[in-house]
Amino acid sequence: MKTLYTATILVLSWTFFAPILLASEDASIPRITWLSTQEYKYKIEKKTFEVSFSAADDYTYKSFKILPQEGILFEIPENYHPLTVDQLVLSHRQNINSKTLDAHGLDNWPGLTSILFFDPQFEAHEQWRFWPGMSSGVWGAKYAELRSESHPELELLYSFNYYGTKSLGNKKSQNDLHPTQVAAVNVGSSPIFLHQIQVRYLPPEPSEFLEHIYSPDTKFDLFNYGRAKNFGGGERYGGRYPKAWRLNKYEKLRIQLPANKKLSAVDVICGDALGWDLKEGKYRPGNAYLNIQWIRNGTVIQNLLVNENVGAQSLLRGLPENMDDLTQEGDLIEISSSSKSTNILYIMGYRIGLI
Repeated sequence: MKTLYTATILVLSWTFFAPILLASEDASIPRITWLSTQEYKYKIEKKTFEVSFSAADDYTYKSFKILPQEGILFEIPENYHPLTVDQLVLSHRQNINSKTLDAHGLDNWPGLTSILFFDPQFEAHEQWRFWPGMSSGVWGAKYAELRSESHPELELLYSFNYYGTKSLGNKKSQNDLHPTQVAAVNVGSSPIFLHQIQVRYLPPEPSEFLEHIYSPDTKFDLFNYGRAKNFGGGERYGGRYPKAWRLNKYEKLRIQLPANKKLSAVDVICGDALGWDLKEGKYRPGNAYLNIQWIRNGTVIQNLLVNENVGAQSLLRGLPENMDDLTQEGDLIEISSSSKSTNILYIMGYRIGLI
């Protein structure tokens, strides 16, 4: 379901940013100074466990240009408020034609996107939260790579139940996240272009699993954590994936489903890499994309995950579009390497949650 809305561009002064950077863990958040607002149309797409925000189709641009110290705020529909955030996918970039990197390949004036959630369940001075995983700047900011409009960078913020969240004053909490708003703020020095924010929610706890491990030492963690406890391939293995199921472009792995079950989620531990760069001392990333589909009589009845970017080592989660369908005799889960892939996709293991 897609609906057209308006979004407000929030322009924040450094009188807002600077005190927060110096704040202690229990400090109150200073009053925001709004310099100006500007209206933009955006579209919202809703699924059972996913809501996404992106620029409207009828616009001449496909992204929102956000200058340093600016942010864009989206209202999350009320029916998602009781759900727990599991992941977020950020699609963003810097203009590939706007700058050049220095002689060492460094960006001295980076564009940095911070994703902030507003959750009213927290204390008043802790209601704005961010993901505390690996980042390039304040508030969990992600560096926006120099990309073309047709090929923005995709960032996965994952395992919220495992990593928890932090307040803008840097106070951590393991409480479930139930936001009513989500914002993207440019905390860098150059403009960023925001293509999409996709919020994914935790599905119901499965009562049983279909699990198979291909690469030894691959282990799934607790379902609610949405992460791998151990990878049996990837960076630690020099970009190799021992005994993994290999998928070239268009190739598929099919798994038979039992009948009369509801599908909760499909977790795939996977990776792609072109090998180990001895000079740089790190793996060279590949370019593989994953699809997960529910198939009945040769026809796709639900797309659980489409064209998801694969890292050197990842747990990617496919979610049902709705929970109304029951599996039938002969139904399959199909894991495939999408048409966008340019190298081999390695499946280290999968876990299908059923109810």
